[in-house]
Amino acid sequence: MLYCAKYKKPLFKEQMLAFEHGGVVEEVRTSFVDLYNVIGKEKSDLEKADKQFINQVFAYFCQENDDMIGNFSHDDPAWKLGKEQGNFQVMPLDSKLIDYYADFLDDLLEEVIK
Repeated sequence: MLYCAKYKKPLFKEQMLAFEHGGVVEEVRTSFVDLYNVIGKEKSDLEKADKQFINQVFAYFCQENDDMIGNFSHDDPAWKLGKEQGNFQVMPLDSKLIDYYADFLDDLLEEVIK
């Protein structure tokens, strides 16, 4: 949500699925062990600014408790729309939702990137 709010586009080109505790990129979920094993190795297609932003978001949320993070992910309208269809359903993400993120999350975005 925060990446969409800042850059007006999704971080991943793949669709996200609405899992019980929040949105999940299926390719990341199914490749997690392989991805975990390359942590620390510079193997990424992300731009330097994207990496910096993701690190800022991580630093912000790693200070929060599980309930806050769960509530944040469950406030995502795309997650709610996906969950209405059942578990593991596609979370719709269109320009209307991206604009919503930009408007709704502007204060949080400023706090995260300060």
